[in-house]
Amino acid sequence: PNANPNPNPNPNPNPNPNPKPIADPKPQPSLQHASVDVKASHPLLYLSDAEFASAELSQYLESYGPTEGTFDGHSCDLDFGKGLIDTWRGKGESYCDEQKAGGSGVECYFHHQTRHGGAGDTVCEMKNVVVDFGKYYLDEALMGTVMSKYAETKHRDEAYVHWTPGFIRGNCKKKEEKWEKKAFPGWGEDMVYRGFMADPTVDISPSSPVCDVWEDHPVIMIQRDTFANFFHDSEDFFNLFLALLILKWEIGDSQVFLVDLYPKGPFWAVWEKVFGKGRPPLLAWDIREKYGDKKVCFKNIAMGIYGPAATITLAGFNTPCSHGAVVRAYSDVFLRGLNLHSAALRATPASQDPKKVVVTWMARRPSVNWPEKNFCDDSTFFKCHYFQRLGVRQLQRQVKNEAEVTAKLKELERETYRNGAVVEVRIQDYNLLTFEQQLANDVETDIMVGPHGAGLQHSLYMRDRGVLIELFIDGTSGRRHFHNMAKWHGRKYIGPTTPNPVKAEQLKNDVKGAIEGLDLSAY
Repeated sequence: PNANPNPNPNPNPNPNPNPKPIADPKPQPSLQHASVDVKASHPLLYLSDAEFASAELSQYLESYGPTEGTFDGHSCDLDFGKGLIDTWRGKGESYCDEQKAGGSGVECYFHHQTRHGGAGDTVCEMKNVVVDFGKYYLDEALMGTVMSKYAETKHRDEAYVHWTPGFIRGNCKKKEEKWEKKAFPGWGEDMVYRGFMADPTVDISPSSPVCDVWEDHPVIMIQRDTFANFFHDSEDFFNLFLALLILKWEIGDSQVFLVDLYPKGPFWAVWEKVFGKGRPPLLAWDIREKYGDKKVCFKNIAMGIYGPAATITLAGFNTPCSHGAVVRAYSDVFLRGLNLHSAALRATPASQDPKKVVVTWMARRPSVNWPEKNFCDDSTFFKCHYFQRLGVRQLQRQVKNEAEVTAKLKELERETYRNGAVVEVRIQDYNLLTFEQQLANDVETDIMVGPHGAGLQHSLYMRDRGVLIELFIDGTSGRRHFHNMAKWHGRKYIGPTTPNPVKAEQLKNDVKGAIEGLDLSAY
């Protein structure tokens, strides 16, 4: 499924003993699975709420490695491990020089990731600058134009404001040789390349008349790639995680400003509970309501990394890299932020049977409504009248004989296994679950099975021993998104190209083989 299109889903019709996330502020004992000390290899899951909020996350990366493999002649650590963060952080350079003590400055970290498109990717930190949100968000005609184009083009023209010179001002001196359009990819071209104005006469300080409001805590501005597709939303989640690592910012001290015009969407819990531990994330409408026409000065404000630049987007080839420390740590940040760490560590009573194996079939079924219709809100920029003409949403790559396939998979519950596994098969339509219920099911899943689609992004949150079985139906075998994600996490992957209708007996045998291949003593 591409999204959870229903903001008030029906209860889960399938058996799931722990449908809700379980908050547990108490430290968990270090679990031993085979020869692996889980606390040593997943330390983020053991942090208290206060420790998690104040953690300098990059300090934990070594525990999630070592990243394995060689990529285009160099260590995979430089693309998926601690080496990526160290290298990217080391690329920081001034793009606009401070002219006096306490003055404005712009420092950007421009780095080209291996086999990524474009000239490179960047995150920029601006110090002591003033931002004029009201010039745009209070302009009803401008906001209406942005939203009308989004609706008319069926979201090909994204819900982005095109910022103009003076959106951000600072009293630093630009380095003209560096201030080039290619250095600010994606929406950074509007936000900073064109939007930032160097004005040596402006005084920016807490006591300056220029500053109607002074914000002392770090803020990061992001324009989301979308709001209702878990794979593409994960680009922005992952890039925010990268930016925090590069800038050494704490989750609990920093705040996210989502400056696009999208609504909260089905994955709002991530922005609010993972990355909003100390300060709530703000939508564009929230920014308008909070600041109005006031000029807002920031001690530290950053331009985030452009969504498609996410490390996890490489999908045109089979990755040679595995056990990527950054990917593995990101997965745990998600689970710890959503208070699913106890369930992930099998510390809840219903999940402690070491022989229990959960197989989840990821149903890919059409949604009646477009997410735009389900998440529109007349009290925001994303008003419902823009989407009234949208009809029934169609979804490709559906298994034509799903009833036969799921009946065959349910037979696995009655089988016996060489490793003593006791199997539960869950037929899950994630459209019927809240996002947190979806993640709760992910951490209980040992084997995830389903056709290629954004819903398989959920495989990233299974335990280390988890297996992903991806069905390449309807000509999708060239899409290596989830093969690569499984390998970066270090788990087993099976990806048969299969006809549609699917050969149900063959799939059952593949899943049975995966069950018997599990080491039930492993994490």
